[in-house]
Amino acid sequence: MARPLVWLLAPEGGSDSHFLRPLLRRCLEDACLRSHTEIEIPDGIDLRQLAGCSRGPVALQGLLAKQPGQWLLFVHADADGEAGLARRNHVDPIVARLASGTAGVPVVPVRETEAWILADTRLLARVFGSTTRSLVDLGLPRTVADIERHASPKQLLSELHSRTTPRRRRSDIPFERFGQSISLSALRSLPAFTQFEADLQSALHRLGILQP
Repeated sequence: MARPLVWLLAPEGGSDSHFLRPLLRRCLEDACLRSHTEIEIPDGIDLRQLAGCSRGPVALQGLLAKQPGQWLLFVHADADGEAGLARRNHVDPIVARLASGTAGVPVVPVRETEAWILADTRLLARVFGSTTRSLVDLGLPRTVADIERHASPKQLLSELHSRTTPRRRRSDIPFERFGQSISLSALRSLPAFTQFEADLQSALHRLGILQP
């Protein structure tokens, strides 16, 4: 019997976790489905919710040693325009020290995770409600390349939310809903997301979950 797959997320912040946890589970399910691999994908564990644990490699080694099985660790780092630097400084030091039977997957948006949300304009329109002005009129970049070049996707998403939602009905941005419903096809128009999927495939192959 195959050992259980347990996956863990080391996010930079709370909103990142709310968006990424449902999205990453869908990505895992999609990768297994496309390779005709039957395996149960449980909910992911947010590293921040584990008492006494942190993003540091030593703390992670201790955690993984206590839980036998196959571990997949997603390490999130916003690139702020410097993807290579973010991977080297914030992801590689953690992934390089993972024990045998574990694999690390970098989750590195070009700017911020909000850039991935902005890629699905149809979902944005549904979530933020109808408006007499188009999202482009309200400031949404016209092309995928423009989205990845935008200096502050987080600020832009917040502005779109404010401009499309009446004050009396306004609440926090529903990051979890975006993670649950965002189009994977739309995300695949972003180079940073296609790099993430390639890294995920490699990690699943290393764990023996997907066959070469």
